[in-house]
Amino acid sequence: MRPRQIATAETPTWSTLSGKPSTFPPSTHGHSIADVSGLQTALDGKAAVSTRSFATPTFNQSTTAAQLSATRDAEVFYSYNATVAISVLAGQSVTATLRYADNSGMSTNVVTLDTAATSNSGVLGLSQTNTLRVGGIVPAGKFRQVTFSVAGGATAPAAILSGQEVLL
Repeated sequence: MRPRQIATAETPTWSTLSGKPSTFPPSTHGHSIADVSGLQTALDGKAAVSTRSFATPTFNQSTTAAQLSATRDAEVFYSYNATVAISVLAGQSVTATLRYADNSGMSTNVVTLDTAATSNSGVLGLSQTNTLRVGGIVPAGKFRQVTFSVAGGATAPAAILSGQEVLL
């Protein structure tokens, strides 16, 4: 069908327009992806929406160097109970340190992400338990590990109180 040419001085009317819907506004309708040229290819090229993945690590999992994901950052939180005591003039301390590195040996490009400490000192005989909490974002491809340092005869935690690892 050849469109009707309208002279510049002529004002078009509804009846002179071709290819118009039979009703106005047009009735609701839909199209399949195949009806739109190149749409499926464009959609296939879009990045997939990633879902978050949650894990609850054991003590050994949190204190052993591990790569949580090669392609996604991870937000991690770990809590440990640490007991420290004092007697006469001696005190004790426990420090938890969260680090990440390029390798599982935790020796290349090591970054300290967070530390938490508890200690006791004084002249009494006293024992107290405190919660050490460490957390942060571990970049994709990095290995993370929680380590403990002790002083004054304190004992490092042997159990995780709580932990969460979330792939972002």
